[in-house]
Amino acid sequence: MANGCFNRGLQTAKSAIKLYNDISLHLSLDYRTPHMVYQLFA
Repeated sequence: MANGCFNRGLQTAKSAIKLYNDISLHLSLDYRTPHMVYQLFA
């Protein structure tokens, strides 16, 4: 049971990070995602 809760929490955290970095547009980045900006300057 505890392992299942850990895995669910890990998956939820990964989903939130993907949403933040790859999907959500950010006003401070001129309506681009952090991933888009990283690709421009990397």
